[in-house]
Amino acid sequence: MNLSFEQLIAGKTDARNEVLLNNEASIRNFLEVFIKPEGFNISEFVSGEKFIISGLKGTGKTALLRYIAINLPQEASSDFVYFKSDLKEDDREEIESLSTFEVKSNLGFERNDYEKAWLWFFLKRIIELNSSLNIFRDDDSFQRVRTLLLSVKCEKSKSGLSYLFPEVTNGNVAINIAEIAKLGFNFKIREKESGSVKFNDIVDKAFDLFINLTTKKSLFILVDELELSYLSEITHRRDSELIRDLLIVVKDLNVAFKEMEIDISIIASIRSEVLTAIGAIGKEISKITEDYGFPITWYRYEKGKIDHPLIKILIKRFRISEVREFGSCDISDSKLFYKYFQEIMYERPISHVLLNSTWYRPRDIVRWLNVIKKIRPGEKFINQAIYETARREYSNLCLTEVLEELNTVYDQDHLQAIQIVLTDFKKQFEKSDFKERLVSLSESSEILRGLVESDKVNVLLNHLYSCGIIGNMYATLVKERLADSVRWIYRGDGMLLADRTMVIHPSLRPALSIRDYR
Repeated sequence: MNLSFEQLIAGKTDARNEVLLNNEASIRNFLEVFIKPEGFNISEFVSGEKFIISGLKGTGKTALLRYIAINLPQEASSDFVYFKSDLKEDDREEIESLSTFEVKSNLGFERNDYEKAWLWFFLKRIIELNSSLNIFRDDDSFQRVRTLLLSVKCEKSKSGLSYLFPEVTNGNVAINIAEIAKLGFNFKIREKESGSVKFNDIVDKAFDLFINLTTKKSLFILVDELELSYLSEITHRRDSELIRDLLIVVKDLNVAFKEMEIDISIIASIRSEVLTAIGAIGKEISKITEDYGFPITWYRYEKGKIDHPLIKILIKRFRISEVREFGSCDISDSKLFYKYFQEIMYERPISHVLLNSTWYRPRDIVRWLNVIKKIRPGEKFINQAIYETARREYSNLCLTEVLEELNTVYDQDHLQAIQIVLTDFKKQFEKSDFKERLVSLSESSEILRGLVESDKVNVLLNHLYSCGIIGNMYATLVKERLADSVRWIYRGDGMLLADRTMVIHPSLRPALSIRDYR
């Protein structure tokens, strides 16, 4: 007996929503369906050997952070920081005042440095958490650090976590001089009436004191939502610098804490395309991710097999659903999978068809299952005809997501123009075809005209490749015959070959009104 797809457990496309309630039931449900990426070893993160998780959007970075938090040693405490949610646009504008210097780069931009601001943020957050978690030994060293950090005036009424940042004027912050005097600190007072001192001096002193503290228990701070969006060139540049310097401070603090045997770790997750963007504005981020990072990938498996971990996501959900409904499910993974799917579709194994419709991300598999639940809830078996009916809805959702990824480098007007270029275009095309289409449409679009006139066709094609909208066709020898294969960014093919034939992702073709969906 089969369950209807309406009865099957699908889960959320965003892992943060899977354990939003953070209760025993939601955590149990999350762990039941969670699949670890190949090569992941939680002990490397618990020990501090690794502390950066990277991957394309939807590959499971938030889920992996959640898994780490759930499986920390019993005596350890954890705290989540969300860059996007906890620090809104207004908050980030205020943080700009904490930039320690501005210089002109060779690109003509002003470059700000936010390392001191993030150092302050993490020290202040940790001390704040101590009041409820009792992390440190309460000795004279701790009281000196605590008093110093609390002596700097911050506004508690600010939103999110922005209240942790002080107000800075001309590089100075207001402090409680009486409290500081009791500790014997000798800061140069810039303005006696307001009690202002240089922000950098306060941060440096706080850090010097902090690294001599003694911890009684472990604390893990998990940083998520390190995302970029293109509201304007100025805000994009600022947010890139904020994220870049946050990663640098995460590395510096983790290294210092480990050297001084302070049992605190900061773990951050970041999208690969954001790493690429921030790597172009100075400071070496690649070495940090190379030495301390774990990149999530799901393509290192034979794609026609049902033992691929992304197919296992479906199988796990089928099995849990049946156990909850029937009390048991004692059949093999293979039999369970084909109990719900026609084995061959479009003359290929269904596992191949499903994987080929994704960007090799857990989110895509979950999204596909949720689409079936929504539009064909009463079905108990998926054949090719039923599968076909779900493609348009799935395609629309996928197009929305990949355009959001492009939002790291293009504003909304550009995204709309790009969508117009791709709509009703060719499934396969050459660079010359793409440029010709841009030119023809640029007559009615100032944005497209700008792309053509500034000769940014290659740049645009590379961006389309980097988020998986297009791939590269190439010929391979299969059983002594030439067959077409495709290079994709999410399969580890890191560079677009603009002189080769390009192809639009099959799952985007329905939404873009491109005939021949396969």
